Amino acid sequence: MTGLVVGLGVALAAGGAALIAVRRRVPPVERERRRLEELLKIGRSGDGFLTEVREDGILEYTYDVRGITYTASQDTSAVRGRLPSEVWILIGPATIKYLPGNPANSMVLCADWSGLRVRRSAGETGIKLTSNQQLKQSGEKTI
Repeated sequence: MTGLVVGLGVALAAGGAALIAVRRRVPPVERERRRLEELLKIGRSGDGFLTEVREDGILEYTYDVRGITYTASQDTSAVRGRLPSEVWILIGPATIKYLPGNPANSMVLCADWSGLRVRRSAGETGIKLTSNQQLKQSGEKTI
């Protein structure tokens, strides 16, 4: 009888721990927001190349860190309004932010920062640019 009571107590404790773990589980949207926030705070900037911009807001890009080439993609549907209607004009050089301890963790765009570059003037593309987003070299601009 004592074994049954102990077994029942262990089962209830395990069930309670599982319930707490499920309640504390962070939703994917919040997890991505936190990841981008961390990249924005402590991420290093580097040069990359935007290889594809899909209509659904997925950006595919490559970049090098310490001699290793990384290929990554980012879902930008949460900030879709920051992309121009003619997304193909974004293909080309871009600034990438990545975590120094984990260079595979990277981004090109978030709500508060953009590494996207446009080779046309803002008037031709309808993109709103701010002066702090302009590149110093070659006259390219970021959005």
